[in-house]
Amino acid sequence: MHKLNRKTIFIVFSVILSFIITYPAFATDGIIETSLWGNVQDDGSGCGVYMILNLILDILTYGVGIAAIIGISISGITYLTAKGNEQQTIKAKRRIYEIVIGLVAYAALYAALSFLLPGGSLNPSNNCKRLTDDEVATIRAKEKEESSDENDNSDSNNNSTSSKTDNNNKNKNKKKGEPSELGKKLLKEMEITANEFVKIGVKFNNDHGATTWKELRRTKFSHCSSYIFLTLKRMGLLSGAGDAYFHFKNYGKTLAYHGSAKKDLKKNFVVINGNDSIKNLVKKGKLVPGDICGDGRYRAHTIMYAGKSGGSYRIHSFESGKFSKKKHYNKKVPGSLKIGKILHAK
Repeated sequence: MHKLNRKTIFIVFSVILSFIITYPAFATDGIIETSLWGNVQDDGSGCGVYMILNLILDILTYGVGIAAIIGISISGITYLTAKGNEQQTIKAKRRIYEIVIGLVAYAALYAALSFLLPGGSLNPSNNCKRLTDDEVATIRAKEKEESSDENDNSDSNNNSTSSKTDNNNKNKNKKKGEPSELGKKLLKEMEITANEFVKIGVKFNNDHGATTWKELRRTKFSHCSSYIFLTLKRMGLLSGAGDAYFHFKNYGKTLAYHGSAKKDLKKNFVVINGNDSIKNLVKKGKLVPGDICGDGRYRAHTIMYAGKSGGSYRIHSFESGKFSKKKHYNKKVPGSLKIGKILHAK
């Protein structure tokens, strides 16, 4: 029996280890082709291997549970039918004791894995999603186009030193009020988030907003900060252990960080003081599309400035009720809306 247990444990961990070792070989272009899940998008944090680990852990959990139920049932029957046979009674009790110890040990192992792995779960990446063939084709076409643009820029840089300097200072030389390249990407990603929120049926909960996409799909609760920062997490700009929100004392003077958020955000954002209306901040060039900022209408509220369209100023903002793309995405606001601190995308 002990030999069999050792062999089973060895086989399980050998399978897990083999997947970990071979994983990089089939995750070369950000899309993993699997026989179990089809095409899976990888954000660089090991989506495929974590999905496999989740599957293995699920199988083990169900297996342990079924084995425990069968073992306890057999031991119970043995105990009830002992009829004064002391040896049989002791044997039944020992089996039940061993099963309970085994369940406690497995629960401890499961808890340890959930605690040690990033994000408190076996899947720290919230962008591990299955892709249709059309989505794969679109992603690869986009990558090919970006690669072509990079090659063109490289050739241009080789022909001219001044051209190289211009490319390196692209954001610095952009027109007043124009978003950075990261800001443009953020705006596109916010639309993806809005579509996901609608699809999931997310409801507003100011006290219990989800900090990961996995939690969001489970609880379906978000608040203003989750709406914005879950997008950053999907983009790989914010780790699963970090979050941030704007708290208001004289509209938006405090930016509160959780976990590793401050360190993560410093890489791609700079904090500037707004303390003015949207209209004035846009005129000064201090507020551009893609900026994450504090909305001065509320005691604590986090929004993203989406730009000016048709004479109206627009923001992305999740405030109440069930998420509606029409109500919370690209929402019109007056130019007099007060804005506090701003996370400006570099």
